[in-house]
Amino acid sequence: MRSPIASLLALGLAAAVAAAVGAAAQPQGGAAKPKADASAWAGCCGLRPFAQAGPLTAKPHATEGPFGGFGYIVGGSSLRHNLGVTVKFPAAFQNLRNPLPPTPENAQRGAALYAAECASCHGADGVAEGPDASKLKPPPAQLGWLARIPPNHRDGFMYWSIAVGGVPLKTDMPAYKDRLTEEQIWSVIGYIEARLPPPDAR
Repeated sequence: MRSPIASLLALGLAAAVAAAVGAAAQPQGGAAKPKADASAWAGCCGLRPFAQAGPLTAKPHATEGPFGGFGYIVGGSSLRHNLGVTVKFPAAFQNLRNPLPPTPENAQRGAALYAAECASCHGADGVAEGPDASKLKPPPAQLGWLARIPPNHRDGFMYWSIAVGGVPLKTDMPAYKDRLTEEQIWSVIGYIEARLPPPDAR
C-alpha cells in the first residue's frame, strides 16, 4: 500500500508533467507568427492583376559595369532586373519574408500607399505610365516583370528595391527607408504582389 506522502508526490509529478505538456502546446506570447510569402499574396483580395510587362519602353544605351550595353528591359534598370532574376541582390535581403498576412485590410493600406507614393511613376496599372515617369532615368520599371523573380526571394528583392532605391545602381528610383515605416513598405509589397500577373501569362 502506497503511503500518503508517496501518493501526494506521484500526484504532484503527474500534475507538473501535464502542465508542462499543456504549456508546450500553447503558442508563446513572444513567438513569431508564421510569415506569409510571395505566393500567399498572389491573387489576394479580388484585386485586378497589373498588365503584363510590355515591349521595351526606352532605346538601349551604353551603360557601365559588367552589364554594359544591356540597356533597358521593360523600363527600369537592366542591372536591377538581372540581379532579381538571378537572385544576386544583397544577401541581407534575400531571405526576408513579408510579415503581414494577405488580408483585404492590409491590401487596402498598401493600395493607398501605392497610390500616394508609387503610381506617379509606375502608373496605376503598373505599366510605368505615371505622370512623372518621363522624368526618371532610366524609366521606371513595368511591375508585371516582378512575377519572374523567384517567389521565395521576391519579398526580399522588393523590400531592397523600395527601401534602398536606386542609389546603389545609380538610377533615379527614390529610397523609401526613411520615408515609410517597415510595415508600410511591406503593405505596398503585399499589394503589388497581389496584383502580379501569372509569370507564364502572355
